Amino acid sequence: MLLVDDRTGSKHYAALIGDQAMITRLESGDIAFEGNGITVGVEVKKILDAVNCMYSGRLADYQIPLMKQQYDVCYLIVEGIWRPDPESGVLQYYKGELGKWGKWIDVASGRKRLMASSFELWLSTMENLGGLRVRSAISPETTASLLMSLYQWWQRDGHRSFAVMQELTGDAAVLSRPTMLRRMLALLPHVGWERSKDLQQRVGGVQFIRKDRKPMEEHDWYIEREIAAKSAADIEKACDGETDS
Repeated sequence: MLLVDDRTGSKHYAALIGDQAMITRLESGDIAFEGNGITVGVEVKKILDAVNCMYSGRLADYQIPLMKQQYDVCYLIVEGIWRPDPESGVLQYYKGELGKWGKWIDVASGRKRLMASSFELWLSTMENLGGLRVRSAISPETTASLLMSLYQWWQRDGHRSFAVMQELTGDAAVLSRPTMLRRMLALLPHVGWERSKDLQQRVGGVQFIRKDRKPMEEHDWYIEREIAAKSAADIEKACDGETDS
């Protein structure tokens, strides 16, 4: 199920997505969904809105931090058709229906024209420093199609084999981030993401890594056919700050 924000500017995507969409109020982002325990938030900006965010800083200063608090993975979809002017390099957007009617219009802020290269640099900053995964779509219909493709990709179990996914995965029950305790447990030797779910109920809290803690009993780390005595000993050493080197 894809959750679509009920406010103007977002809710029209529900009709384009169809039966797999549900309109609700989201604290951040225009669309949100979950796949294999990973929460995904999507912000959609029309080309002129994206340019306004570039000048105002609203996306970087407010929207991105809020999304990153709520979702494991964040996307930015820039909607519209744009290009650099063939002669000047100024950013232009197409107003109309491409191939039928319309024209290219310079993107401006007051009297200032924006260079297309500056806009592309900003998108790269949002992606590489802001942590957004940037996509583009030429219309609301293609945005809806892209959303469905992203949703379907995140439903695939096979992606669990990639190491990066182990750092992102959360519980599949609700749209919420996994706890700090579980993230810490997942980093211990022989534990990983799946086993951390079983162990988080046993350790009582993040105090399990304190130097003055009472060591856990070896069997407290056991998971049948997965964590046995040798592995449990390695985990205790890691909690005490010891390494194999």
